[in-house]
Amino acid sequence: MGIHQPKTVFLDADLAQLQWVFDEVCSALEGQRGRVEEDMKTYIRRRLFVLACNGMNDPESLRDHLLASFMRSPEQLWSSPYAP
Repeated sequence: MGIHQPKTVFLDADLAQLQWVFDEVCSALEGQRGRVEEDMKTYIRRRLFVLACNGMNDPESLRDHLLASFMRSPEQLWSSPYAP
């Protein structure tokens, strides 16, 4: 993992990468949980931009980090406000 440098400006290519990450995470969650609700999508977008603004810029690392944050035991999933 490299040094993370905060980022405040995103070029079109950056936004395209973030969209790819978002689509990948939503697709994986849909395969695991079914339909992803709008409030969950909003949460994913916000979390994605927080990570990107804090310097995490590798798309695969972003995807893996976000997906890992949703990998919980069944008991934790049901207590989540975003559980289906």
